[in-house]
Amino acid sequence: MVLKHNLKKDLKDLNERIKDLEQSKKKSNDENQLLLSFLSNEIGSNDLNDLRNLLAGQKLTEILAELENRKQVMQNFNIDLAIKREELSNVGSLSKYFKEQIKAQEKETIKERDEVIKTNQEIIRARERDLFKGKD
Repeated sequence: MVLKHNLKKDLKDLNERIKDLEQSKKKSNDENQLLLSFLSNEIGSNDLNDLRNLLAGQKLTEILAELENRKQVMQNFNIDLAIKREELSNVGSLSKYFKEQIKAQEKETIKERDEVIKTNQEIIRARERDLFKGKD
């Protein structure tokens, strides 16, 4: 009877241990799947050999080359951006210069117009005087 009880207890312990191991295995599989998913997204491949090579360090040179390439692309982009900013700054300066030139030209044109109006008014007055002198 004691033996039977001990066997039942051992069987129960073993079943609990099996459940614990199955849960641990499931958790480990979930974590591994998450890691594989992350790695496959990072290297752009779902091939387990690629992932193993990555983890073994064999793909590190390819990854470093890709990172260096991305770094160069970003540096080129930053250079292009700086050039565009400089061009915009130059355009802004030119725009300001041309606005000043246009204002100066407008002032000169207004001054010339006022002089023409003044001259025309003087001519009209002179003709009116001549007309009135002729009537007297």
